[in-house]
Amino acid sequence: MGIENPTLAHFRHFSSLFTNLPSTTVKSSLQIRLFMQNEPNFRKSQMNVNKVLTKDYEKRTLGERGKNEPKTNPNEPNFKKAKMKVTSYITKDYENISNWAIYENEPNSNPNEPNFKRDDGDCHVAEFTLSAAEGGLAMTFRAAFLQNMSVLVVLLILHIFCPAGQAALKGGCAKVNITPPLGIPLIGSKGQPSDDILDELYAKAMVLNDGNTTVAIVSADLLYTPLEEITNPVREIIKEKTGIPEQNVLICATHTHSGPEVFARLKVPSKGRMPASEIDRAYLQMLTKKIAGSVLIAHKNMREVKIGAAKGEIPEILYNRRPRSADGSVKMAFTLPAEVTATKKIMTGPEGRMKVTFAFPDEETGLDFGPIDAEVCVLKVEDMNGGIVGSLVNFGCHPVCIYPYLSTAISADYPAYAVQVVEQMEGGICLFALGLAGDTVPVRRGIKPRQQIGKALGGEALKRLQLVTTTGSATLKALKKEIKFSTKKTPSPDGTVDDDKTKDYVTTEIQVLRLGDIYILGLPGEILVEVGYQIKKGAGLENLFIITLSNDAIGYVCHSQAYEEGGYEPGSGTNLAKGAGEIMIKEALNIINQMKQSK
Repeated sequence: MGIENPTLAHFRHFSSLFTNLPSTTVKSSLQIRLFMQNEPNFRKSQMNVNKVLTKDYEKRTLGERGKNEPKTNPNEPNFKKAKMKVTSYITKDYENISNWAIYENEPNSNPNEPNFKRDDGDCHVAEFTLSAAEGGLAMTFRAAFLQNMSVLVVLLILHIFCPAGQAALKGGCAKVNITPPLGIPLIGSKGQPSDDILDELYAKAMVLNDGNTTVAIVSADLLYTPLEEITNPVREIIKEKTGIPEQNVLICATHTHSGPEVFARLKVPSKGRMPASEIDRAYLQMLTKKIAGSVLIAHKNMREVKIGAAKGEIPEILYNRRPRSADGSVKMAFTLPAEVTATKKIMTGPEGRMKVTFAFPDEETGLDFGPIDAEVCVLKVEDMNGGIVGSLVNFGCHPVCIYPYLSTAISADYPAYAVQVVEQMEGGICLFALGLAGDTVPVRRGIKPRQQIGKALGGEALKRLQLVTTTGSATLKALKKEIKFSTKKTPSPDGTVDDDKTKDYVTTEIQVLRLGDIYILGLPGEILVEVGYQIKKGAGLENLFIITLSNDAIGYVCHSQAYEEGGYEPGSGTNLAKGAGEIMIKEALNIINQMKQSK
């Protein structure tokens, strides 16, 4: 069954106002003509008026009307001056009111005068004007009818071509410092206390409201934002303080490896995990409140905004660390020597997949590097004067420039410099959200490369922000779904299996936010590029942001082939069983399609 054109539906509705009026008995088309053209002949004081709109009625006599004088035009009424100027009478439900009533008229000698018989139904709307101005002629019923019809036509046109405006889009951004005190152990410090601060750590929030729905995106300079330890407690505070539903709040980690170790990490392999008894609970409690606080501030400071998205790319700064040997097995390459990185080449493989290759010594010439996702997605929020309120940069590469070289130094790694470039040059608050970084790392590491990579990424984001087309009309929606992944039952190809895992599956969630034609997909865990590519291909969306390590930490999410190839990610890097990547692809596409179909 086809869907009726909205314009025709509006016209049909307005037409019904005239074709479906309650019946006031009219005997013939002649009566209609006469009623519209000729002098009404109602019995005095027997017309029932539900509402009388008058001007200057004080000290005047209601209903004082003289006899008509002879007329030169028999088709126009000629009323004698009265002491009351009646602008409009609107009759309705006349039967139940005692003052005036339209009643059966007495026989008259003028066959052109209307003679209506009283009807038991309502006179739905009858409007006419009597003017008692000296020397003026009373407006005929026909003129009043045509005048009102003109008003209705204007309203119809405005309704069709100028529909009721959507509430103005509002937005706000804020950041809160979450840097831990020195002495707290870090992710990569192996239990050693932190002793330096290279970068301050922040929780940054972006909140948007379309008049009906409010959504919030939070980015925190942490390794993870586990569902039970960080995400759910933060969402509860936000809901209590602002009313934003939990499914409308996305909380992601930038994945710095130089941040505080404050998680039990229950869904990832236990190797290297800090005992729960050693976690700094006081800092963890403060951390959740501060993360929530960033949303509260952004929510409080919302103003009318416009949003838009753009894409760029920067393949020069990363590579896939899972090169395959001639026999198909993976030989992990977490870092590369300077003489090898100097041979870097950027290539485009099948289906447009980009990859970075290197020339190795003769004995290693058979290494085949996998794909990278060099895409830089930017989201811009600006006020109505074009000034930037905030932005979001989505890019996929492990933030491990500092780790493990300065393992006791607190740092936000290269994302700190990327957002700093945007904030200093463009203004506003800039959030970093990790993309498809499961098997990609920086080409170079260290303090100086951290700055260079960050500035290069920030420069690309800054460039694209200049070219964003924004709109103040965007409907906001959010969906969240619980999903489960089976865990390993047998050792991985590298012989590893988590000894203390007790559950046969891991329960987590995926989420999608829709900002007009911009889709933001939040996925838990570290997603390999090969898995993410299938999601992007299947989704078929121009503006799709895939934010990984969103709302939970479940380890690496690998495609089935990776389990055959071996290596760190499908081995000791995850508890998830083979097939996890395919489950993620299916569930991600399902929730995206569900969002597409929502209205």
